[in-house]
Amino acid sequence: MVYDVIIWNIPDIVRSRYLFLRRLRDRSEEEGLTDLIFCVVMLGQSGRAGPWFASFEDLIDNDRMVQWSGMVFHGNRLEFKANRRARQAWFNVEARWNRPQREPEQKPDQERNQKQILERW
Repeated sequence: MVYDVIIWNIPDIVRSRYLFLRRLRDRSEEEGLTDLIFCVVMLGQSGRAGPWFASFEDLIDNDRMVQWSGMVFHGNRLEFKANRRARQAWFNVEARWNRPQREPEQKPDQERNQKQILERW
């Protein structure tokens, strides 16, 4: 089962996140799929968009989304890849690009473990 969909090759244009999310939502409504959860990971300090994650509330719908490989956005044929490793990968990618973790109220030993993970990358 697909937990998330990773979209790698979105063109770097002004307001692309808003436009792309709107395009994905329109497409999902046409196909009668559930609500879309969307996240963008920024690349380091440059502030440029990195991998994009998308997921439907109903995980079965994600399998259908992976098959949207013919979808084009601003002249680029989009590359959808399945992520089958449950939501851990969101945090792994953020750690790789030195982004702060999003978990509230971390205990001291959790913070120490996260620092060690970041140092390995």
